[in-house]
Amino acid sequence: MKRFLPVLLFLFLTLFLAACRPNEKINFLSYQAYPFSARGLLTFDNAEYEVLVTVPRAGDLRLQLAAPKLLKGTVLTLEDGTVTVSVGDLTQTVRDGGYAASDGILLAARMFSLTGNNFSDAGVTTEDNVRYSYAEYQVEGGSVRVFIREGCSAPEKLTATLNGHDFSFLFMNES
Repeated sequence: MKRFLPVLLFLFLTLFLAACRPNEKINFLSYQAYPFSARGLLTFDNAEYEVLVTVPRAGDLRLQLAAPKLLKGTVLTLEDGTVTVSVGDLTQTVRDGGYAASDGILLAARMFSLTGNNFSDAGVTTEDNVRYSYAEYQVEGGSVRVFIREGCSAPEKLTATLNGHDFSFLFMNES
């Protein structure tokens, strides 16, 4: 009986630990069903914008600014590498040698164009007493982290460092 007790204890612990692990795989990229739109708070180098993000396909991006009030209604678009800015009925193509897409706010397109091939790391973290699972993806010019709150199935926020710029995107729940 003494030799059987350690085997029984080991079996019990194995079953207990297996029961504590979630059986479902988390799909960190579930938000990327193209085309898609998401409302949220986009922070670019400490400047915060309320935006409607529209992504017709990977690599393209449309940011419609809702706040700050001064920029409300401005639309920034990156499509096939071409940048346009629209305000009201006025639309202008930006010919800046690629700056807007490589060092400006439109770098955010990389946050919404991830693939499983970009995956580099995963883990669990706690921020402001909230426990998150995260996955990190390496992209051109930096990395993107996708955070899902424990017990949820859709991402709550994204963070990124891209070409030396800091980004975050907090998904806003529609009511």
